[in-house]
Amino acid sequence: MSYTTIIIEDDESCQLRLIELIEAHFDNLVLLNTADNIEKGRELIDKLDPDIIFLDIEMPGGTGIELLNRLENRSVNVIFTTSHDSYALEALRLSAIDYLMKPIQLKELVVAVDKAIKKLKNDQILDHVGALLSHTSSDEHKNKTIALPSGNGYVFLKIDHIIRCEADGNYTVVHLADGSNLVITQLIKNIEQLLQNHPFFRTHQSHLINMDHIREYQRGTGGTLVMSDASLVPISRSKRQAFLDKVGG
Repeated sequence: MSYTTIIIEDDESCQLRLIELIEAHFDNLVLLNTADNIEKGRELIDKLDPDIIFLDIEMPGGTGIELLNRLENRSVNVIFTTSHDSYALEALRLSAIDYLMKPIQLKELVVAVDKAIKKLKNDQILDHVGALLSHTSSDEHKNKTIALPSGNGYVFLKIDHIIRCEADGNYTVVHLADGSNLVITQLIKNIEQLLQNHPFFRTHQSHLINMDHIREYQRGTGGTLVMSDASLVPISRSKRQAFLDKVGG
């Protein structure tokens, strides 16, 4: 199977190095195009929707980190390329696939591409699982268990044990009724889609809650929910009326 990729890199020598390595050693990668600044890079991402993005950090017009921040709600597989290791922690916070130092070495590139492809395959499996769940759901008989991707494979959770989900970059933290947390390798919007036939509500860009676990609603600008585990979850102003309509308030 082939995966599409683009290179967003203003260093011509590094860009050529990546092109040469990809063409010589990665039969499963299809290079679609290149860009030398973040504005052109954003245009390529929107137009081509590549599977993997090689992204430089320091470029004309802004940084690769700024570009990735603009794509916060979009599932992207980014491999950073840079001459400076001072950005490592920020790259990890943004859930980049990997972080390659220039000059790019083939061994490190192979590891990074393997990580990206593994994540892409996991995403495809999740989509398939989600389709199966939606096909078997109905008002009369809804699924009681959901399969979610973790670092080692999949975890199967009782839906009524999920209190809430919280976005963490390209990952989602699932908070469970027994007090434990699970880190899921998916965007929160993907988890929301899997749970769309169940009593879950997106209160905020970063929060998805199980309506059955609401203990209290506190008024405010948008409002705050007290959940069954005593956690506080904000409701954005744009979501407030939809929430009140949903609970009949």
